[in-house]
Amino acid sequence: MSRAISRLRLVLPEGHSPLMERSSSERGSVVPEAVELVARGFADALASHGVVVSQQTHRGPSDGAPRADVALWFPATDGLTITPDVRLAPARVHAAVVTDPSSSPRDLARYDALFVLVAGHVGPVRDAAHKSGRKVLVKHVRLCGITPSRDAEKAERGVTGNVVVVDMRRGAWTGADAERTVLQLALRNDNATMVLVTDDDDSQRRRLQHLCERHGVSAWLATGPDAMAAAIVAADLVIGSLRWDELLLAATARCAVITVPHADSRTAPPGALAAALRDGGVVDELPGTLQLAASLDRRLKDDGGLQARGLALHEALIQSARAMLEALVEVTPLPGTLQSATQWEAVGPLAATMPPMMVNAVDPTTTRLATAQRIEDELAVLKARLAAERAKP
Repeated sequence: MSRAISRLRLVLPEGHSPLMERSSSERGSVVPEAVELVARGFADALASHGVVVSQQTHRGPSDGAPRADVALWFPATDGLTITPDVRLAPARVHAAVVTDPSSSPRDLARYDALFVLVAGHVGPVRDAAHKSGRKVLVKHVRLCGITPSRDAEKAERGVTGNVVVVDMRRGAWTGADAERTVLQLALRNDNATMVLVTDDDDSQRRRLQHLCERHGVSAWLATGPDAMAAAIVAADLVIGSLRWDELLLAATARCAVITVPHADSRTAPPGALAAALRDGGVVDELPGTLQLAASLDRRLKDDGGLQARGLALHEALIQSARAMLEALVEVTPLPGTLQSATQWEAVGPLAATMPPMMVNAVDPTTTRLATAQRIEDELAVLKARLAAERAKP
């Protein structure tokens, strides 16, 4: 039987922001800006339905709030599903947002439900999760979310017209081949506002300043680990190698995306979510920097087409808050989710023949819940039998 959802806990990945001074013991406790904006929009969308949303990081201590109805675990920064530590996020059921089907089958099987963002990933994720024998619910689910008005973001920054964000971080081809990229920007015919996003690197920033001056390219320069997230919410088009959280943020902002390969595509293939959206025709791909100027002119000369591409990305990853709430309601507890793995180590003569063994230490809460459920089921059967006997003539 489905239950109403009133309390939701978002469990988010950890990042590091060098803009904040913290001790070494506190580093890694900051949520990346793109994830924070996606989570904020997610919570705002569900607030209209009376759902109270709290959030914490993957390894952050519990805030002491009452047990949530659902704990929704987002992937790590690399897009892989992590092993949930359910003691840190008390909830009736635990679900994971899956962006990469290559995640560990052991980690996938530890949840009550898996929400897959791309329909084509449902089969591989289901096969991986069911290897352990646990029949985890695997479902194609789009997230919900709202973002600030793009026009308001542009007005705050003092820009007008179309805004194009170009990824100049070292991980993208456009950033690794900065001189050719800037030269292509000088060859374009449109008059859009250009924003170049780069790493928090003084040498890269000085190089871009020099290249823009040499080739006469007028642009804004945004630097830092959170620069891409801040630029996406004000952009009409983003060209770059985006992470899964940046793609989700672009989808909520209805921002069109043109993906570029990683700087070394042989050792760093595109993320699973970006690759699936590219293969599905939701986002375009820039084969190389030599096609940058032509791709920009072609995309920016048609404002309607540009808005349609942003809407297509939005429809692929985002749905209404009510539909998201219905997906959360369908999740039911599975036996074994509240288990924690413990390692048994052989000692003495046994150590010569037995390797370390991982076993599941059953949480007493699980046993109590299973016993209570069994009693309720037996009582329901007894009531039905008595009602049937009374109904006999």
